[in-house]
Amino acid sequence: ADSIKTAIGGIGIATATWLGKSISVAGAAEKTNADLAQTIKSTGGAAGLTAKQVSNMADKFSASTTYSAAMIKSGQNMLLTFTNIGSKVFPQTTQAMLDMATKMKTDPTQAAMTLGKALNDPANGLTKLTRVGVTFTAQQKAQVKQMQATGNIAGAQKVILAELNREFGGQATAAANTYEGSQQRLRNQLTAVQATIGNQLLPALLKIVSTVAPVIQQVIVFAQQNPKLVTGILGVIAVLGTLVGGMSAVNTVLGLFN
Repeated sequence: ADSIKTAIGGIGIATATWLGKSISVAGAAEKTNADLAQTIKSTGGAAGLTAKQVSNMADKFSASTTYSAAMIKSGQNMLLTFTNIGSKVFPQTTQAMLDMATKMKTDPTQAAMTLGKALNDPANGLTKLTRVGVTFTAQQKAQVKQMQATGNIAGAQKVILAELNREFGGQATAAANTYEGSQQRLRNQLTAVQATIGNQLLPALLKIVSTVAPVIQQVIVFAQQNPKLVTGILGVIAVLGTLVGGMSAVNTVLGLFN
């Protein structure tokens, strides 16, 4: 009987831990989505994409790479701050971001910063990419400068993206097809499940917080206005704790108060 109780208790603790992690993951995802929506709003929707479209794109790329949708969206969020990157090249730019991150052993956000600076101003961006090992021919350089000069920014960006694809193309997918990569993809999928479950719990938790917060505030105000009374109450609790349960009870009470 004791062993059964122990097992059930262990399952309960594991379940609570897993649910706690689910709430944490969902909260982080909510923040990422909020950042994404705010970036689109602050840039006036310069990329021509909605938050939903960007999120769907991140999910798609996550399925074939080792990067979670949250990590990809963080990188895309950085790309969106470069307002010359439009919807026509955004999917290819996201792919290039992930391939660069894999090849250079960095994260999508860092790769997005390097790539975004280059694509936002292609003529000058060639130099930035050359510094990190990308090679362009004299013909490509002249082509990019000519296109940008005539206002064909998207065309100049495609020349750069084509060269990036030639040098780094397929890196993210190749990494995902290794044993280590498949394990990471599995972890990403489990995290996605946790986020889904956590999303169902967040509304209820928000209601609890909104209900409890005013009560806590009232307690704080009362304690600030009546410091001597609070100290006296704690003193009585400490004495009773010593008589009933020894110092362990006192420590517990003081710990809760802190």
